[in-house]
Amino acid sequence: MNPHFLPTTGEKLTDDERLLFIRHIIEKHNLTHVDLARFTGYARDSVSGWLTEKTSPRYRAVPVRAFDRLLDQLQLGKVKGSK
Repeated sequence: MNPHFLPTTGEKLTDDERLLFIRHIIEKHNLTHVDLARFTGYARDSVSGWLTEKTSPRYRAVPVRAFDRLLDQLQLGKVKGSK
């Protein structure tokens, strides 16, 4: 977090809260991993890691930057699933 700026929404949330929100958005907008990768700017493999069970060695926490990018896309009305 940059001390000269207010924290972003993603910085205010825990890893679990970011993941829960993203799972909700996936379901609400009928998004694929490819869609989510496009909206966040991360690779599909990275997205798959976020959505893997926490006990899996492939699991990765959702990066704050990815969360904030998705939030920006939602606010701009650009999030639509391709299923």
